[in-house]
Amino acid sequence: AAATTVMQEIDKNMNGTIDIHEFVMFFRTLEEMTRFQRKTQQRAQFLSYVLNFCFLVHIILV
Repeated sequence: AAATTVMQEIDKNMNGTIDIHEFVMFFRTLEEMTRFQRKTQQRAQFLSYVLNFCFLVHIILV
């Protein structure tokens, strides 16, 4: 089931084979998704630091 799903995702013209263009496009998309995930994690970590800093400032001032 998983292999069929992956094959359908890669084989865009549904001819049963993966040509070089489909192969390259799949891995480019995969790379973009990985880059997006990494950027999202970095943003979340930065926001966590900012919120922790604000919390500490609030505790010190109150």
